[in-house]
Parts: sequence; structure tokens; C-alpha cells
Amino acid sequence: MRRQFSLRKASIALKWARCIAYALLFCGFVTGSGATAQAQTAIITIDAPGAGTDGSLSQGTYATGMNASGVITGYFYDSTFGSTLYGGCHGFIRNLDGTYITFDSPMSPADRPPSVPTCVQPSSINQAGMVAGWYRDPSFGCNSWPDTTGGCGGQHAFLRMRNGAFFTFDAPTELQNRYDPTGNTNPGTFPRSITSAGEVTGIYASCGEGSCNDSFVRTSDGTFVSFDPPNANPFYGNVGASSINVGGIAVGSYVENTTGSIHGFMRAGNGTFTTVDPQGAAGGSGAVGINSRGQVAGNFSDANFVGHSYLRASDGTFTTFDVPGACYAVAVGLNNRGTIVGQYATVTTDGNCYANIVHLFLREADGTFTTFDVPGASFYLQTFVSGPVLAINSSGAVLGTFFDANGVAHGFLRPGTDPWEHTAHTHNLDRFQRNEDRQD
Repeated sequence: MRRQFSLRKASIALKWARCIAYALLFCGFVTGSGATAQAQTAIITIDAPGAGTDGSLSQGTYATGMNASGVITGYFYDSTFGSTLYGGCHGFIRNLDGTYITFDSPMSPADRPPSVPTCVQPSSINQAGMVAGWYRDPSFGCNSWPDTTGGCGGQHAFLRMRNGAFFTFDAPTELQNRYDPTGNTNPGTFPRSITSAGEVTGIYASCGEGSCNDSFVRTSDGTFVSFDPPNANPFYGNVGASSINVGGIAVGSYVENTTGSIHGFMRAGNGTFTTVDPQGAAGGSGAVGINSRGQVAGNFSDANFVGHSYLRASDGTFTTFDVPGACYAVAVGLNNRGTIVGQYATVTTDGNCYANIVHLFLREADGTFTTFDVPGASFYLQTFVSGPVLAINSSGAVLGTFFDANGVAHGFLRPGTDPWEHTAHTHNLDRFQRNEDRQD
């Protein structure tokens, strides 16, 4: 009964294959010096109520987004996922007190049964409690419905308000078909980041089978703006916009059409672009996050294809760094204090660097490192749409997803270390909720 997932997974595998050359730009043997400490902070495992426990069917809990107060979003696969057609996947919000709210996507159209909710996948949550993400619609863009072999359909983007209201949006049809005039049989719009004002950035499929994509910003008034950096080639994997800050500045990566080189970019709210390449990034670079201060975090590869990470200040100056003792490291997220979270590996006894990437790091703004492991983690979540999935808020709390030895997915939370800031954010959120409740 899992055949309905096979063609889509094949498409994703093909896209991953196209990305390998570019992923390798950020893989390399890196060494460095600097203060580092192994953290002992207790880590909380997150298992949504009703999550399945069959790792062979990808069941479990996937934690994907966290706001400044520590409210978490994600999705889970229940015990029916992988054995029933289309269903078994649900979104969740985990409140500060540990209680859960679960939600589903809208039903598929009545004229295109089966009319069931299908796999909602949140990616980001803002301080107002708005959740952004996407959900699968097996009838969307499918020319041969009903789908009897699996793999047909596409993804809609969504916003879920704190009061439960659910809004769907898509890239306009002419943009989805811009490279495939006969029609996009696998359309998809994938939000990656949402601001406190409700601006969203991400990527959308601009031709069939997800083999090319462009970036977008959806403004708070609902305007959909498509963009690519100058001379960008859209036919490469999951490059595109990855993060947006409160000033409307989006960052990400693109492949240059002329040379095939990969670069980081910043796009201002007025549409102007800045290339983000540290000095020495001969092997390529990419930006993964931007904070409210305009600092940008990312990774690059030097002329010898050795990987490094960087923090770019708002004035354009770069600080590059390596994780002490690591043979591989990649920055994944950035908070408003300039703290970077990422994952790294050390050489195994048989000399393999990439066999088991199960270590995480924090790099503070002053350059000090903290490393930590998640008990029971065999590996961490990575997706085609988002790459490595880790989130960090301004209190230093870290969120992610790990897979245990049986392949079951679990979310994890490493609590922040600044109770004052956490309390302040909690107070502000409570005040926002009280005001919104009066308006409902």
C-alpha cells in the first residue's frame, strides 16, 4: 500500500542526486582552534500524541519550527501512515506548557475523491503563532485522476492562524508553468521562513517533477513576488531563498548560469540583490539564515573544496570559522544574538568522516563554542526542501529532529540558557494572545 509514495520519493531522490555536487561544496575536512565546551543541558524528547513507532514506515514526530517564546511546530506520522492511502500525517503545535494542538490540511476537492486530509508539513512559526508550511494534494496538477499508481499531485502552501483559521496559497499558475508550458504535473509552493509580520519566503516548483525552482516572498498583504538573483540558473535542486528577517531581507543560495558556481545572496525588500561570498569562497558559498540585526550565517568551500562556515555582519564584514576538532561542519541556523547552530562530525576509527554526523554545535557571537549530542540519535533530519533542519531562538533554545536506532523520528528541544529573555518573550506572547482573544 505504500506505492502511492514511491514515485514522489523517486523524484526527490533524483533531485537529491542533482544536488550532491553542490552539497559537497559544504563538506570538507575542517579544523580550527577556539574555546569549546561539551554541554550538559538536559534535552527534552518531543513525541506528539498519536505518533507512530514503525521506523520502517517513516513514522514518528518531526519538529521543524520554533518561535522566540519556544512554541514549537512540526508534523507527525501516525500508526496508519505508509499502510493507508494518502492519510496518516498531521500537523502539531506544542505550547510552552507541553500541551499539543493537532491540525490537518483541508479535504481534497469533493469532485476528486478520496476526500481526505493529506500530509500537512509545517516549516516555521512566528511570534504571533502563525504557522507556515505546505501540504500534499494528490489531485493538484494531476492529469490522470484517480491516481492508481502513486506519485501524482503537488503541494499547496498554507498559513495557519493562531485561532485555527487555515489559508491556502500557491504560486500563480503562469509561474508554476514558466519552464513547462504544457503544464506542471507536480506543482508545489514551499514556505521556509515566516517573520513576525507574516511575510513568508521560500521556493516553488516552476516546472514538472520539481526539477527546477524559483524563490518567492509573500508579503503580509498577500502579494506573491517571484524572484531569482541576476543570472541565476533555476535547474538545480533545493537552492533558493531560505530565510527572511523583520526588515524584509531574504537570503539564500543560487547557481550562476554562466559558470555553474554557487553563491549566497541577499534580496532587500525593494528587490535589489547583494552577492554574499566570503573571501576565499572559490568553491562556492551559500547563506542559510538572517537575523533582525542583518547578520547572515552560511557556509562556503575554499579552492581546495574544504568547507568552512561564516557570520556576515550588517556592514558586510565576514568572520569565518571552523568547529574545533571537526572533520565536517555546517551552519544551519542563526538567532538574533548572533549565535549559530549547526551539525558536525569527527573522524571515526576507520577514518570515515561522513558516516555518522550526530554532533551539534553552538557558536556564540564572541566566538566560543559549545558542543552537544542528543541521546539516542543515530542521525538527524534533512529534507530536499530545507536541507538540514535545526532551529534556534534568541534564548538559545535549539530544536530539531533525530532518528533513533530503529528509524523512528523524534523531535528534541535543548532549552535556552537565558531565562530572562525567555520570560520576556513569554510575557509578550501572552499579552498578544489576550489582545487577540478580545478581538475574536
